[in-house]
Amino acid sequence: MVLSGNVNAVSRLEAGHRRVVISAGLIQVLSWVADAYIAEGELRFAGCFDEYLDYLTKAIATNSRLMQAGQPPRPVASAVAFAARGSKNCNGLTSQPFQTNQSVQTAKAGVINAAIFFIFAHELGHQVLRHVDRPPASNEASRRNEAAADAWAFRQGYVSNVNPLAALSTFFFLASFSGRSIEEEVLSTHPLGIRRLKSMLADIQTFANSDPDFQRRLQHDGAKADWDSEMQNLQTTVDENMRDLGLQ
Repeated sequence: MVLSGNVNAVSRLEAGHRRVVISAGLIQVLSWVADAYIAEGELRFAGCFDEYLDYLTKAIATNSRLMQAGQPPRPVASAVAFAARGSKNCNGLTSQPFQTNQSVQTAKAGVINAAIFFIFAHELGHQVLRHVDRPPASNEASRRNEAAADAWAFRQGYVSNVNPLAALSTFFFLASFSGRSIEEEVLSTHPLGIRRLKSMLADIQTFANSDPDFQRRLQHDGAKADWDSEMQNLQTTVDENMRDLGLQ
């Protein structure tokens, strides 16, 4: 694993050596996204996650355009700094609970661990499935490779006992950052964000339904009803967004 300053993760084949590169910038962004996600879920800052995610994805897109034009990027605020700027839904969020509240610290550690696991497993999947050995012939082929790498990553999550729902903040970040229109999907090597999230949820549910050990864990922990409810809520949210984009 190589750390660099860009907000990216990539799988490469360089001079016969297989490499997975995860940037330090991406790890930092995932931490900020996790803060906003936990602020809404654990600390009850309703609407904070969506508001911060909208700000963050626009800020990253703006910086990408600036850098492509040879101009310096602009500073991007963390979730806590964003709240201090007068955010409507994150207003009042500080760093204190992330430093002193044990349950919040535990929740964030779980989110970050799952997020890094999924990102790394996705890129490793490109290596295992030999996607890096031969460049895809089209954007459509590249998008199929991305979906296959997602599915491979989820399988490894189940084997490693990593709950994919713990990485939801990362999935939503990918969905919001990977294109917002059908036109953008045509030009992109990655699936339209909302399509990718729908595919991710389908994979999660398929694996959950077909894995006896996972089903036994849900029953043993008394978590099956919560799991089913969470998956249904997520699916409803995705379907609503797809209808808004004219995809259903």
